[in-house]
Amino acid sequence: MTRNFVWPFLILSALQMSAQAPLPEFFAQRGVEEVRIQVAPEDWATLQKNYLENTFYRATFEWRGQRWTDVGIRSRGGGTRSAVKPALRVDFGRYTSAQRFQGMRNIAIENLEQDAPMMREYLSMALFRARGIAAPREVYIHMFVNGRDMGLHLAMEHFDAGFV
Repeated sequence: MTRNFVWPFLILSALQMSAQAPLPEFFAQRGVEEVRIQVAPEDWATLQKNYLENTFYRATFEWRGQRWTDVGIRSRGGGTRSAVKPALRVDFGRYTSAQRFQGMRNIAIENLEQDAPMMREYLSMALFRARGIAAPREVYIHMFVNGRDMGLHLAMEHFDAGFV
């Protein structure tokens, strides 16, 4: 009984505290952000067909009316890779080396396929940060690819030199 009482307390505490640097605006929201990705239809079909490969495709990324062109996207993940609901790595500097999104070169977009409540990773990272442990920040996104609704995803800071 006591153990069941402790979890809600830990979760609420984690959501109220943060030990990391100021948030990029993208991660500062607590709601769901809308992200739109445009990629050549034949490239998207190839990415879905060959979702186990790490091939980059040229795309456009849009958030809050702002557009980043010439970004690279590829399938990502281990056991979570999916042809139906791909997880993506978005590399803003792939084709234009100096291009960044909110100061970041990369973001990871998780498909939440192995997280039925779609909360485990989000809450786990919040708990790490609440304990003073550096952890990637994240935001829920409603993702569209070429106008097609791809559902709810979780965008995260990518583990790279900028994160460290």
